[in-house]
Amino acid sequence: MEGVPGINREEILNEIKHTKCEDEGTVYIENRLRRSSTKGMMFCLIALMLYRIWAGVPYFDLMAVFWRYGGMRYFGCMVEL
Repeated sequence: MEGVPGINREEILNEIKHTKCEDEGTVYIENRLRRSSTKGMMFCLIALMLYRIWAGVPYFDLMAVFWRYGGMRYFGCMVEL
């Protein structure tokens, strides 16, 4: 038995070797870093907003950045699905 006629074994093995596959570990680390950076950004914005409220300075520009960033992250997560 020689296998399926018309299919070269070496050709198939070379094609499999040269296909680019995503490493699950790399994907996991990238997703974890993305979540961490989002939490850090939100924490910094909230801390700055609280300081500005305490100092009596308008904070509406930070609110705009906060909601814009949050919305873009949410939209980005929806697009990835």
